[in-house]
Amino acid sequence: MKRLLLAIAILLIPCWLMGAETYYVKNGGNDSADGKSDANAWASLSKCEASPVANGDTILLKCGSTWAGVRGLRVKYNLTITSYGSGAQPYLNSANALSIGYYVDLNGVSVSNLHVDGVFSTLAVVSNLTIDNVTVTSSAGNGIYVKYVDTFTIKNCNISGMVGSGIVVQGSATNKATNGIIEYNTVSGGADGIVIHGDSSNNSVGDNHTIRYNTITGGQTENCIDLDAGAVGTLGNNVYVYNNTCGGALGTFGIGGSGMTNSYYYNNYVYDAAGAAFYAPGPGPQTFYNNYAINTDGGFYISDSIDTTNVNIYNNTIVGGAESNRSAITIYGRSGANTGFDIKNNIIVYETQPFVLFYTGATADNTVTTLDNNQYYDSGGYTSKWYMNGTSYSSLADWRTALGGAGAGNDNSSAVGDPLLTGYTIPSNSPCKDTGTNTSVATDIRGLPRPFNGLYDIGAYEIGGGFMGGTTGGLH
Repeated sequence: MKRLLLAIAILLIPCWLMGAETYYVKNGGNDSADGKSDANAWASLSKCEASPVANGDTILLKCGSTWAGVRGLRVKYNLTITSYGSGAQPYLNSANALSIGYYVDLNGVSVSNLHVDGVFSTLAVVSNLTIDNVTVTSSAGNGIYVKYVDTFTIKNCNISGMVGSGIVVQGSATNKATNGIIEYNTVSGGADGIVIHGDSSNNSVGDNHTIRYNTITGGQTENCIDLDAGAVGTLGNNVYVYNNTCGGALGTFGIGGSGMTNSYYYNNYVYDAAGAAFYAPGPGPQTFYNNYAINTDGGFYISDSIDTTNVNIYNNTIVGGAESNRSAITIYGRSGANTGFDIKNNIIVYETQPFVLFYTGATADNTVTTLDNNQYYDSGGYTSKWYMNGTSYSSLADWRTALGGAGAGNDNSSAVGDPLLTGYTIPSNSPCKDTGTNTSVATDIRGLPRPFNGLYDIGAYEIGGGFMGGTTGGLH
């Protein structure tokens, strides 16, 4: 039986892996050698593009070596490409430094431990792609640009100095980008930090993407994480954006986008953005919870340009100062096309703009909006604390009446007062302790359980419960 099982296991191994070889490349190598050891290493990257290299092989580039010029590394086989030796990462410096799937479809490519100075992109349909611990600098385009990719991971990369965006994922009408994980990357500068985007015809990008534990800072001219995922064809489904840190003079908004259904944004930290911390256009459901935003020009912005439905805003902590020109929560009606907003358990501390603003004919009724168990605090003496249908309200009592009076969903369980914040945390004597409601949010921004002693706190932080280990949410 054991021999039979072994025989079956061998038959399941792809034939191109059975005779896989490892080839070495370094400065000072010899392209006439066999490339199968450090002593017999090749010298040029072009040797990696043709026979004897074949599917399943491994290419090792020596640390401390540099390849510069017009032509970079063109990956034409299913390869593992990584470094060997000690010292600086192998350095590929050219306009098109690394091209995966050089006009040939691939299935099974791994790239790790390299320094790419120039464009790093896929040029064909690629499945099962891993990019790990790659440094990308000075790209004339995007830092890492992958399109038409099924099942991919981009992790532990450090990207800076690009003209375009840091990481860009794109699909098309016939070749979607699906099943992606983008995690533990650092992006500095450029346009957007991380983008999941429809193509030039706005075809939807594809399903199932996770963006987590990334740090995006250093003054993006546009957005931190942009999910402008396309609206033509079947919409992309399932995106999870969590435990990311975004900030440092962001040019526009922090996190959000359109074109994806079943979107979840949680445990993120957004600061110092010239636009809203979170942008929520498009079809839902979209759920935002346990996020912390400070010093941004608005907290949540519900679209004035795209029909938006079914947005849940739960247990967030939003702090705005004198820099804010937009309200903490802005809701556009779009003549009844924007509907279904549930806003509960949020701490809103604002200085110079309304807490909640229904804009241009929008009302709680015609947008089907419910609000409850929110904690409002005016830190700057601003009198127009709430705004709806052309009228501003300075007291919570008047605001409740405008929403419809007594009854659930009309902010009747909300309160006004100082939440006593220290960062995103609240002390045991905060009015936010034990005054929230059950929104089915099972943890707080640190990943600790809710509720404690059966009572829910308002905001991103839950008092009590004990430390369970792990990370501190999006606050790296």
